[in-house]
Amino acid sequence: EIVLKDFFLKGHNISAGAFIYPPIDMKLCYNLWLRWGSSSFFGEFNYIAWQEFTDKGRVYSKSIGLSFGLPIGRYF
Repeated sequence: EIVLKDFFLKGHNISAGAFIYPPIDMKLCYNLWLRWGSSSFFGEFNYIAWQEFTDKGRVYSKSIGLSFGLPIGRYF
């Protein structure tokens, strides 16, 4: 994950990150995201791709999403 602080506005950060499960044992998974916001709200663009080979062939799913949220708690 990469974070740039005070992106466009003071107190608003942008982060980009990824979870990548490379092709191992005929399975793979990608989760990529781009999030912007403050400690009060955020918006996130997300891409998820998943694939697995079974005895019946390839099973896969790809999706993109846009979400908005607010933190419901803080730990510090």
